[in-house]
Parts: sequence; C-alpha cells; structure tokens
Amino acid sequence: MVKQIISILLFIISFNVQASILPTRIINPNFEGKSHNFTAIYVSPFDNIYTIDQLNNAIYLLDSKGEVLNSGGGFGWQQGLFDRPLNLSSPDGLNIYIADYNNQRIAYYDRQLNFLGIFPDQENIHEKFYPLDVCVSRMGRLFILDEENKEILCFNQDQELINRFGGIDYGQQSIQNPIDMLLTLRGNIAILENTRILVYSQFGKPINIIPLPDSLQYNSFCENENKFVITTQKSKILIINLSNNKIGNRELINLSKVKNITSSDLIDDKLFLLNSNGTIYIFNLLQLPGSREGGRLKK
Repeated sequence: MVKQIISILLFIISFNVQASILPTRIINPNFEGKSHNFTAIYVSPFDNIYTIDQLNNAIYLLDSKGEVLNSGGGFGWQQGLFDRPLNLSSPDGLNIYIADYNNQRIAYYDRQLNFLGIFPDQENIHEKFYPLDVCVSRMGRLFILDEENKEILCFNQDQELINRFGGIDYGQQSIQNPIDMLLTLRGNIAILENTRILVYSQFGKPINIIPLPDSLQYNSFCENENKFVITTQKSKILIINLSNNKIGNRELINLSKVKNITSSDLIDDKLFLLNSNGTIYIFNLLQLPGSREGGRLKK
C-alpha cells in the first residue's frame, strides 16, 4: 500500500506544464437557436462531424467546414426523439449510436442521420439501464456504461446480454464515478473517472488502473496510438503515454482561445475539442508537446 501511495504521488508531481498553445483552426457552426449545451463529438473517417446538443435533445451532422448538413432528434419518448442524449460513438463511421439517458435506450442512425432504430426494441426490454455512454465493437458487440448500477453491460447482435462487468464485485477495479467510456485501438474498454482510468478487456477482465491527479476536473478522453488525451474543465489537456500498459511521459498543456470544453475526438493526428456552445477547436497533435518523434514521446 505504501509503495502504491508513493508511486501515485510521484506520478502527480512529475508533470511538465507547457506554455499555452493555439488551435490550428476554429469552427463555429451556425446552429439554430440561442441556447445550447453540447456534450459529445465524433469525427468519422469520411470527415463528417457529429455533435450532440443535450439541451435541445438534438444530434447534428456537419461537414469538415462546419456547415450543418442534417439534424435529428427533439424531445420525447417516441422513436427518433431523445430525453437527455449524452454521448455518441461509431465503430466505423457508417452507423452512429447515441446514449439516450432518460429514455433508457440506445438510438442508432446511419451516417446521413437517417433514423434506424433503438436498442432495446419493444420485444426485448428485460434489461433496464441509464446509459452514460455507449461503444460498439467491429464485431457488433454493444457496450453500455450504466451510470445507475456503475457497471458495463455487453450485448451481442441479437440483443442478448452476454456479460456485465466493472460492478461492485470487482473490488479495486470496480467503477465508482464514471465520466466517459472509450473503446481503445487495442479493443479494450477504458473508463475515465475523477482520479483514474480503468481498463478492461472486452470479456471483462481487469487490465490496468492508470492514476490521475485529482487536482483536475476531467470531462472526456480519447486515444491515439499509445496516448490518452484527457480534457479538463480548465482549458487544459493531459496527455499520457503508455508503453506495454506502463505509464510513460506525461504532459499537462494549457490551451489558448479555448473555453468550456465538454468532449473530444482524435482522427489522423488531429485533436477535435468541442465546447458547450458548439464551437469546435482543432489542434495538430504532432505539434503538441508530447508528440511522437522517432517512435518515442519527447518531453
């Protein structure tokens, strides 16, 4: 226990805080209405940008310039409507999955935002959950982060519950204060919490616990190769490099011209940050402190 505490303390005090950096590009979409609360962003391999406006129970499809191409949702309980959508994800950019929290379901759309259906459907409502987030594997397995029961539910393509993990019986690796969920490039499930990242295999086996300093308030994370990029509520990002599941270099970076970040995504070394008003800030990850150079992270 003493060694663990010492290790965490060394981890916390070993950050390098860099000077403020500017985004390479800022997108200000022309959304309808004056009041918004955007909570999630996903950038597809086709350069489409999807954002969720929780306040207006809406999902938007944008092109790479920020032009609104389509939208969906609205408040309600019928199919195609939302009651507090929180997060979204896609395994391949073809189908978009949305965690519809108060409706206790997952809604899914095609890449053009044509409504396809909900999960569970009316014939399969045995499992109740409050989805904080959702991830879908390339094999079609659906992973739902249930905030109320603090666990991950895994369903197959036939909507059958095949596993649940991360609950109270997982001891030190049990989920306590989930903030965000990520399907990593290695196919693992990662959960962001206030002081750590929990990592599981898709079969529920505990893999790693990555400690985080509790002096920061986190709200989202994303991944590029062996990096976790974690956003905070104070215009900072924390970059953690992992090598063979061991913590490597860490950088705490100040961001200029950036406020109220709520969500993030990474694609092709571009970091997309979304704020609550719907503004999107784009950074080139290779130009940030901690970018890859010669196969290693530089300080």
